[in-house]
Amino acid sequence: CYAVAGRVPDVRPDEVWIRCAAAGERAGEPEAIAITSGRFYALPGDPDAAHPDATLVPDRAALRARLREMVTAHFAPAVALLHRELGCSERGLWLAVADGLAGSVFWQLQERAPGLSAAALEAELDGLVRVAGSPLCTRQIGLFTLTYREQPFVHYDRATCCYWFKTDGGDYCTTCPKRPKAERDALLLKEKAEEDEARSLAEVAA
Repeated sequence: CYAVAGRVPDVRPDEVWIRCAAAGERAGEPEAIAITSGRFYALPGDPDAAHPDATLVPDRAALRARLREMVTAHFAPAVALLHRELGCSERGLWLAVADGLAGSVFWQLQERAPGLSAAALEAELDGLVRVAGSPLCTRQIGLFTLTYREQPFVHYDRATCCYWFKTDGGDYCTTCPKRPKAERDALLLKEKAEEDEARSLAEVAA
């Protein structure tokens, strides 16, 4: 909602319901999710600014702050539970949440506005995961720029590993922080070249 519509819905734990499968191979696993509240934060120019469920904030920075606060409230019970029951590091769990938030916003904004400047993207990170006092605060998450055919493109620098490489047939993700940076950059440039080639072939076929 934030990156696409410029809104932040109310996703506090009491307002989110999850339905789990009752039987079969996926018994106990989530199969549907619903937000029960219609409340949302929005900017003054939102087409539904006058809606009774809307709470207006003055600017993008304020909206970003509401997103950070909502994500923190949403995940706090899960972080506490995993820490208590499994002994997981609270700091590590919050880093994973910060990675998920910043990464999702980064990719959504890149999709919607490919020419968005590195400075604008850095401002998003500053307001989401670099605010002192927030459990999401970290300097491990950042951006880096690569150049392909003399054109710079910005990438997201993750802080945490998903450990997919420990599964059967798994491997390190392209941008895994456990990969050497030179290897990561070479893979990203290769992917960029493959994307360009696929796009060119599609244009020829059309």
